Amino acid sequence: MKKITIGFSRPKGKICPCLSWGIRLFQGWTPYSHVYVKFHSNSLDRDVIYQASGLQVNYIGSKLFYKHVHVVDEFSLEISDEDYRKMMQYTVDNAGKPYSLKSIFAILFKIESWCDGDDSFVCSELIGEILRKYTDVSIDKSSEALTPKDIHRYLTSIKKAP
Repeated sequence: MKKITIGFSRPKGKICPCLSWGIRLFQGWTPYSHVYVKFHSNSLDRDVIYQASGLQVNYIGSKLFYKHVHVVDEFSLEISDEDYRKMMQYTVDNAGKPYSLKSIFAILFKIESWCDGDDSFVCSELIGEILRKYTDVSIDKSSEALTPKDIHRYLTSIKKAP
């Protein structure tokens, strides 16, 4: 079994984080605007963050990532070695795809036809796909309609389950 961590954050920066504020406001003023997955690379002896942010889907080392964000919450999940391998293949296959501002508006206005499938991603769509494909987390919304708040709600319900 392997461990992955799903985390929720917001930027630290002094430059106007307008998109973050907008996402937080849209979600009912949540303390987070972003969701990511963290995993440990044994061969590199480093924790790596995988996310959709900025201009694209990307990897970043946890040390640099934590310098730039306030982490609000993190949930650890165990997945099988085979699902971990498949998840890592998925992350490599999708790294570099564009960040989808169009999908932000699709979620905001609840118009899924504006979404562009797996050609580009927002953070919650990307992590929703990882959860749906490689974990036991049951999500009843399409990944393209998910917000960070939706994912947090699903993980919180699992964490509190007996």
